[in-house]
Formats: sequence, C-alpha cells, structure tokens
Amino acid sequence: MDNKPYSHIDYLTRLFTESPKYFYSDCIAELWATIPEKVYEENEPFWLIRDNHKKQIEDAIINGELEGIIEERIEGSKDDGFQEITDKNRIRKIEKGRLGNNYVVFTVYHDKFKDWLIKSNQWPLADDCLLNKWLEGEAVEDVGLVSHAGAVVTTTQPNANELDYSGLLKEPQRKDIWFRVIDDMTRAFYSENNCIPNEHQAWIRLYKTPPDNYGIESGKDKGGEDCLTMPTENPLSKSAFTKRWNKYTANKH
Repeated sequence: MDNKPYSHIDYLTRLFTESPKYFYSDCIAELWATIPEKVYEENEPFWLIRDNHKKQIEDAIINGELEGIIEERIEGSKDDGFQEITDKNRIRKIEKGRLGNNYVVFTVYHDKFKDWLIKSNQWPLADDCLLNKWLEGEAVEDVGLVSHAGAVVTTTQPNANELDYSGLLKEPQRKDIWFRVIDDMTRAFYSENNCIPNEHQAWIRLYKTPPDNYGIESGKDKGGEDCLTMPTENPLSKSAFTKRWNKYTANKH
C-alpha cells in the first residue's frame, strides 16, 4: 500500500469547501492523517495513521464521547439503503465498520468534532494538517443534523448536496461519493457522445477508465464479482452498480 495520501485528496478538499458542515468518519480520518509534503516513516505509514484515526473517531461515537449519527447500509431497503441505528445494544456490536453483513456509516458535524478534539486533548492539530481546512468552517444555527434515513438528532443541520451535479441522472436523497463518481462518468460520456450511456457502457467505462482523482481501483470481490474500490468508501460491486444505475436512470431515457 502506498505510503502517501491518496490521489483523490483534492476531491475531498473541494467537497468540504463546498459543503463544509458535516463529514463522514472515513473522510475525516483521511484529512487528519494528511500533512502535505510530509515524509511518512516506514514504521508509521500514512495508511496506518489514517486507519487509527478512523477507529478512534468511530469508537468515540459508539461510546457516546463524540456526537454523531450511525447508520447501516441495507441493500434493497428504503431511503437508498440507509437506516439509522439508535439501539445501544446493536451499536455495541459494531466491529470494524460493520454490523453483521451490513456496512456502517458514521457522520459528524465539524463543531462537535472540534469540541471532542479539545476535550480529548488532541487540539490544536499540527499547523499544516489538512483537517484544519475543514475545521475552519463557521458555525451555523443549531437546528438538528438529519441522517440519511431522515431521523433527527440534536446537533446541527448539514448543508449537504451542494455540488454541481450534471442533471443527467436522477439524484438520490443521499448523494455519496460513488454517486459523484457515476455522475462524473456520465457527464464525460455525454459530452463525447451526446447521449447517456446504457448500463453496460457505463460499467465498462467505470471499470476500465474511472474518473481521475478518486483513487479508484478495479478488481474482484471475495465472491469473484467485478468490483471497484475507493479508499474512503465501501466497495461497489457490479450488481450493486446495476441497482444504483437503474435508480439513477429511471425515467431518464
């Protein structure tokens, strides 16, 4: 594994600049570990620092030390597959970002995260740590952070989904980074061919020539199915892509 920040860090920087009020634990950990121009030691590589930060953040949320939203992704369910987890017994069963067979997503508002850093004696950060750029965002009125599944907890409303999407696809309620990747691919295909790709064309293009700056790699999952991986997101298999594509292109052709 490369001992350096991933190439899609420029994308993460743009993302929190345009929608700065909340972020996911994976992204926060990535930025926290990133110090531009730093030479990472072999015994403390970038990926290890990032993974340790991610575990620390998620453990703090699970233990109630850091306020945030915990959701599990359930394929085929409503709300684009995300359901908030509030049962403490279920929360305690989360291990390595999973609850049973389901992936778990942790969402944190930046003021709450900064408060936690201060309380846990981890503030200030190194001057050139990229996470400082996210934490520089101004506080907004405390009106409740809305989860992907629509539940509300007492914190701050995120200013989400403000990126300039192509308008070529049907936008889901929860726009994750994979949607952005698929939308970027669709925009590029449309500009070249003056039409939206079909499912086969879309997958082949993503699999063979994915958009730059996301750190996407093509390969096989444990079951032997073609899949795409990205450092801060759950893998996207061919079958999962098909489900997404059908939703994104419904009534678009």
